[in-house]
Amino acid sequence: MEVVYRLSFLGTKGRTKAVALEKWFHNDFEKGQEDTYVIEGVDVGEPLMIKLENNQGGLFHRSSDWFVDKVEISCSSNNQAMYEFPCYGWVKQEAVFFEGKGWKVFSQTH
Repeated sequence: MEVVYRLSFLGTKGRTKAVALEKWFHNDFEKGQEDTYVIEGVDVGEPLMIKLENNQGGLFHRSSDWFVDKVEISCSSNNQAMYEFPCYGWVKQEAVFFEGKGWKVFSQTH
């Protein structure tokens, strides 16, 4: 079984299903590496909470614990809004970050 990391989030208009964070032919989540993923889904409004999951898989690793600095979320319909969820911790099975742990980094009004 391979390691699978998932992300889901709750917003002001609903929630997403958990989505696997993986790219074909790419070593995801290597030490010191920054990874960017594009996720398509329904509009859930402004993100209030994120959930990170780790299935603890992997054949050649004693532990697949995942250290996450932060998660940044932007929306394709409003690419000027960026939400940052500081984590700075290990995700052993799952970690949840609630409203107040994330904030709008910037927003411009037209």
